[in-house]
Amino acid sequence: MKRINTLLCIIIVTASVSPCWASEEKYQEGRNAYKVGDCVKAIKIFSDLSIANVGAATNNLGLIYGQSVCGNPNYKKALELYALASKQGSNMAKYNIAALYLTGRGVPKSYSNALPFLKESASAGVPMALYDLGVSYLYGNGTDVDIAKAISLFEKASKKNVPSAYYNLGVIYEKGIGTQSNLGIASENYETAISLGHTDAMFNLAGIYLDTEQGRESPEYGIDLYIKAAELGHQPSINLLHIIYTGKHFKTNNVELGAKYKYEALPDDT
Repeated sequence: MKRINTLLCIIIVTASVSPCWASEEKYQEGRNAYKVGDCVKAIKIFSDLSIANVGAATNNLGLIYGQSVCGNPNYKKALELYALASKQGSNMAKYNIAALYLTGRGVPKSYSNALPFLKESASAGVPMALYDLGVSYLYGNGTDVDIAKAISLFEKASKKNVPSAYYNLGVIYEKGIGTQSNLGIASENYETAISLGHTDAMFNLAGIYLDTEQGRESPEYGIDLYIKAAELGHQPSINLLHIIYTGKHFKTNNVELGAKYKYEALPDDT
């Protein structure tokens, strides 16, 4: 089954940022404290910098409260800090506000409330904001469906190495969603997503090479992709390998390998 990837990602506190102020060394000290699990020290440093109007530090403080690393998440507190960080100029904070609305954490789930924050952070070049705004236009989440805008945003996100952006471009061009189907472009995008570890891309590209109707029959390469994805725990690929090795597909009957790849029903199977 071909599916569009809608995974969103909070920009975690350990992500690289480049704050431009005299206390950058102190900021890095806070990041390092968080990395080694010293939450008390990290919170103290980021709190002090937040008082000094450092938006990136306020955003990271919000991330700490919004995650479970340093205790139970407090999404209300996180949202307050993201709002403050946004006023202090943090584009990451604007995206993190959008992410809370997209997932319904601490606030009612609302695509329309997420949209303005996605647009602002995407305009600033935040990679996952570009991606999630693309998903919004692809599905009409909080806005009208606009495939051209979705493609443009996925292309921008892909240039920032967002694996799912390459994957979604692959699906769009493979299936011809709002544009002409082009297996060459689809395959190129899947290949790049695969180079970034995207298992759904492995699964979909394998399907292209195993589909004789699409004129791309290459069962050996297709099966190799399924195996690679299966080794990374991708259950749809495991299921397909079970079918391939226990059925009459491509003359690959192998009882031993069929037993190795155990079929498990997925939610979409019902």
